[in-house]
Amino acid sequence: MANDDLKQHITSSHDFYALLNIPSTASEAEIRSGWRKTALKHHPDKVGATPEALEKFHLLQIAFDVLSDESTKEQYDNARRALEQKAQRSSAYDEQRKAMIDKLEKGERDHKRKRTELDEEEDKFQRELARLAADGKRRREERTEKMRLEALEEERRWAERSTAPPTPAPVSNATIEDAERSVTLRFRRDEKTAHLDRDAVQALFSHFGAVEHTLLRDKKRKVDGEKHKILYCSGLVVFSSIMGAHAAVADFPKLKENDARYAILEEVDWADRPKEPKTPSVPLTPGTPATTDSGKVPKFSFKGSAKSKGAASAEDEKARLRAAEIERIRREDEEADAAEA
Repeated sequence: MANDDLKQHITSSHDFYALLNIPSTASEAEIRSGWRKTALKHHPDKVGATPEALEKFHLLQIAFDVLSDESTKEQYDNARRALEQKAQRSSAYDEQRKAMIDKLEKGERDHKRKRTELDEEEDKFQRELARLAADGKRRREERTEKMRLEALEEERRWAERSTAPPTPAPVSNATIEDAERSVTLRFRRDEKTAHLDRDAVQALFSHFGAVEHTLLRDKKRKVDGEKHKILYCSGLVVFSSIMGAHAAVADFPKLKENDARYAILEEVDWADRPKEPKTPSVPLTPGTPATTDSGKVPKFSFKGSAKSKGAASAEDEKARLRAAEIERIRREDEEADAAEA
């Protein structure tokens, strides 16, 4: 085959080395040997004179002619290497493109998943918020109704005791029985007592008996010998039984000395301990009327029955004062909880 005719096959898409089943580094003898073997294998006289067999045999002849001519072989090898490099670049580009597409698709999937999770979290939060709001509303309505009923009961008791009841005290959930079953505590708020929250204090005092309610309040106080005010915590513990309150007050001094859990508390005492009566500044002598600080003689009224308005009123007033004190502590605790929330 003429040299000019061979040049048209330089850029052929067929791999002539593969057709002859030889390596690209084959020598002239290896090229000739490979051609003989493949030509005998695909000769039309052997496989039949079909168009496919004739086309195959003709292609083997072209491959042998191109690789046998040194000049044509060199040009074919250059063109073949260029095609291989182009194929490698295309393959690398396809891999990079595929990797980029995979990365983008993965990012989109992750974004959708995170969006779904955020939507689910938001829905969960809104449902919980609605539940808490409904629960808080129900509790407020129940507390309001309970306070209203207690106020009505208090008015009824006052009506039975006196035809002219005094101004009713602020409505309180606490009763005289609550005060008698309650103890107060106090401790300095520092790193040793940082763990003492409401649940911890209630668990600590459950040692003495069942606890119904616990209130805590932190407040800075002036302490002798200290330059700045010190943060203290005051609390109220309401027991289910007066026996629990009695055990707490009676056993605390011994536990404070022997148990580190109670040693960090400074004081445990009855919530309704009566205050010491004030001593008059001027001693009274028989026949001498008592005077106030201004020097005026106080006026007294003896209207009504002494039995119904004397001892009973003093006892009721004392009970009201204890209930008001407990209510004040509870109210301050609720305000502190609301501020923290």
